[in-house]
Amino acid sequence: LAASASSALVATMPASAASCPISVSDFGHNLEAVHKAMKSMTASCRTIVFTPGTYVLNDQYRITATSVKVVGQPGAVIKPAAGTKFRGGLIQISGTNVSVSGLTIIGSPSKGIEAHRAENFVLSDNIIRDSGTLGIHLLGSDRGTVSNNTVTGSRSNGIDMHGARYVVVRGNKVYLNGGPRLKGSERNEGNGILAYCSQHIDILSNTVYNNSQTQPGKRDGIRMSDSRKDPTEMPTRYITVDGNVIYDDQRSGTQDYAIHIGGASVKEGEGTIDFVTVTNNRGWGNLHAGIRTNGLARGATFRQSNNDLRSR
Repeated sequence: LAASASSALVATMPASAASCPISVSDFGHNLEAVHKAMKSMTASCRTIVFTPGTYVLNDQYRITATSVKVVGQPGAVIKPAAGTKFRGGLIQISGTNVSVSGLTIIGSPSKGIEAHRAENFVLSDNIIRDSGTLGIHLLGSDRGTVSNNTVTGSRSNGIDMHGARYVVVRGNKVYLNGGPRLKGSERNEGNGILAYCSQHIDILSNTVYNNSQTQPGKRDGIRMSDSRKDPTEMPTRYITVDGNVIYDDQRSGTQDYAIHIGGASVKEGEGTIDFVTVTNNRGWGNLHAGIRTNGLARGATFRQSNNDLRSR
């Protein structure tokens, strides 16, 4: 009798209360379903799963809660609804201890994933394609890991860090970014990986190729830069670039330098970037060989060794 009563109770409970992790598809395949799944979280169950299928969102999926794990199973695709407009990420993180993994994010009108003043975040094993501006954007975010993602077809930079600190960018595949831009105020860029006004950044073992699609010779595989003139921005410091493969194998090359420390208009010795280590990187087919260092501060600490960065 007791067992029968228990079975009946479970049968009448909503799926979100009866199971953990919480599946978005139990509620549907739209933003309302995502919100319902998030509201179903408890102190002991904070994992949201996207099962295989296409989820069409008419606005951003914002994660402001703490200690949330978002997992996409193989075949889970997130897209914006037709005509959707916003600034920021289709997935927007501003909480603490948030991880997003395993999702395919296609066609955001702005950014694919944005960590906006997030802390202790993990972005891993996602596929991000055809974003209207940036693929992955870390804006004022601290202590995070961006690993094993594929970022391609962004109209600006693939992985972009602005005001980020203590971030590891490892094992990502970043290619064919810098495509045709939407009209508007955004600058037409197209670096593979950019560390801008950021500190304590490790860029390790990434594969970066064929970027700067619509500005051949003006953007790079991996670039470090800062504002130099804006006192509200951090100077770029303590950057390690190690073990990356950075190349351009197109018939007509677009990627300028494999690694560029500075902005295009900065004169040698007039930069403000300091404490940079560049080691064990390989590259070929870029428009220029070696490392461009025009953004280093006068007397900067710059260590380089065992790099093989060839032009075409």
